[in-house]
Amino acid sequence: MSGNGPDSLAAQAVIGSEIRVTTGGVTVQGKVYAFDPVTKCAVLSTELESGKHEVRFIPTEVKGDLKFELISKGSQQPLESLPAVNVHALEEREKKAEADARLAIECIGKNVSGEAQEIFDALRKTYPCRWQESLIIVLEQATVRPPYQKENCEGDPSVVERLKMVLDRYWTEKKTRTKE
Repeated sequence: MSGNGPDSLAAQAVIGSEIRVTTGGVTVQGKVYAFDPVTKCAVLSTELESGKHEVRFIPTEVKGDLKFELISKGSQQPLESLPAVNVHALEEREKKAEADARLAIECIGKNVSGEAQEIFDALRKTYPCRWQESLIIVLEQATVRPPYQKENCEGDPSVVERLKMVLDRYWTEKKTRTKE
């Protein structure tokens, strides 16, 4: 059975029902654990292959398309309680996500060309790098300045030698891509 909108969901997906919800191009399937008419959210619990549960809050009033399919109708029987939430693990996951986001932002050059960013990204696959205005700082021991050719590398000779190899590979691959 399919339906649209919060009235259909609230009326047909009672606690314990197995449903499939599609909104914004994302499809989620799970057991309705709770339905809150005040926040207009359904709480879906999905058991993962590992045996753990994933809990999702699904807004039932969204602008755009909301579709659901009732897979099996639940009963008004109380469900088993949800597993305990490891708050420490969630906090660590949040910290890591924030650190990853900060790093991603720091790796975007300010006022540099797309090609300069491509070169930075190529170098970063092999070595820790950072931007210092238009200079690429590699391993805190060498710099690459515009126009980012191997002749534009300065610093520790052993690091510069390895940088030149990476830049040679980048420019060779770029020429190959351009010919195709």
